Amino acid sequence: MENDVSKEGPPLLKTDGAATVLNLAKTTLEKDRLTGELGIPFIRMGRSVRYDPKDLEAYKAARKHNRVQEAA
Repeated sequence: MENDVSKEGPPLLKTDGAATVLNLAKTTLEKDRLTGELGIPFIRMGRSVRYDPKDLEAYKAARKHNRVQEAA
């Protein structure tokens, strides 16, 4: 059986990388893991914490807003 990396998707990100993708401080992500206030999905593997880039993009997309001003 061959290991096809292309089917696995992008590698999981550490907190620093996820903070960069979301344009947030690393401490904001650390706090969110404790409080769940922002609801940013993460994966815990033993003592390590990782973020799936697909989850981060979905998180950003769910918070995208368009403002349409009414014509006066």
